[in-house]
Amino acid sequence: MSSNLLKLSFTSFFTDISSEMIYPFLGIYFATIGATPVLIGIIEGIAEGLAYILRIFSGFISDYLQKRKNLTIVGYSLSALGKVFLYVFELIFLVSFGRWLDRIGKGIRNAPRDALISESVPSEQKGRAFGFHRFMDTLGAALGVLLSFFVLVFYFNDGSTSKEIIKFLILLSIIPAVIGVIFLFFVQETPTTTKKESVKEFFLQGYWEIKQNKNLQAFFVLNFLFALSNSSDQFIFLKASDEKLKLQDIVLSYFFYNITYVIFSYPAGKLSDKIPRKILIGIGYIIYALTYFLIPNIDNLASLLMIFSLYGIYKGVSEGVEKAFLTDYSLKYKASILGLQSTLYGIAMILASSIGGWIWYNFGSTTMFYFDAALAFIAGISILIFIK
Repeated sequence: MSSNLLKLSFTSFFTDISSEMIYPFLGIYFATIGATPVLIGIIEGIAEGLAYILRIFSGFISDYLQKRKNLTIVGYSLSALGKVFLYVFELIFLVSFGRWLDRIGKGIRNAPRDALISESVPSEQKGRAFGFHRFMDTLGAALGVLLSFFVLVFYFNDGSTSKEIIKFLILLSIIPAVIGVIFLFFVQETPTTTKKESVKEFFLQGYWEIKQNKNLQAFFVLNFLFALSNSSDQFIFLKASDEKLKLQDIVLSYFFYNITYVIFSYPAGKLSDKIPRKILIGIGYIIYALTYFLIPNIDNLASLLMIFSLYGIYKGVSEGVEKAFLTDYSLKYKASILGLQSTLYGIAMILASSIGGWIWYNFGSTTMFYFDAALAFIAGISILIFIK
């Protein structure tokens, strides 16, 4: 197995321990300092949108400079700094900035990191490589959630408030975030283009290649439609909280999400090297639609466990496979193609969370989840039909 793949995977492993220790609580934390569902939707929409939109710029810069490693380090470092902001401040604007800084880091790092992964393995093993990376990433996420669960059960049994508990978890999350950055300094660069070619071909030849490739065009459109259904996960946590489920129940269910993600991501990546990748992507979108259709029925721990298990299957089946699918259509400028897709996805996610918060506020949470389910189902069926 590639040395670069292992180091990048361990970086993601520790970073996701850090992120997922606190992610299930962010919406609840925002609510404790005065944020409404509409404001939470806007905060999260901007956060996730930035994480995707910035990838086209970091991807292009990575291709132009032939430098993947330094941008990756900057991105992961900013994410660690964002958690410091979350811990130090309690004003909604500054807390929001910390959340956005974390996602800005994600937007900067992902495209060059994914290009590094793609260029560090033989082409016939790309699906497996991305699947392994998602496996390690999600294994870290599962451990981060599990760590939060044990802290909640065994440490906070003295009547502490939700805000106090979450602040403590944020402080703990900074440690693995820093460890993850350290691994990056041992990664090797894998340049494949020249500066002049990168600029010329992405803006000129690259444009015509995308225009002439019907499959790639169809994927961009349908992936954008799917992203419009992808309102912030914080709405799921808020729904569970509204149903009076305990923080421990929410964390335990989110742990099941990460476990199912781990179980399915690597096998799905390997399978995508043998069958058309569109099949797994389309099936993943349909599973997402089913998940969101069932969310309004959450009323106890068992139903929440089922919801998050389905959600983990969707992620495991489709997310790594999407990246392998995109790199199939680029020989030289993988970071730019990945960045372009992420930018379109990010724009849609800003709209999705903002619209989702508005629908929740005006028509109720059930309407919002059904709306998202319908869009995702249309996108999934269309992927299977229109991509050859």
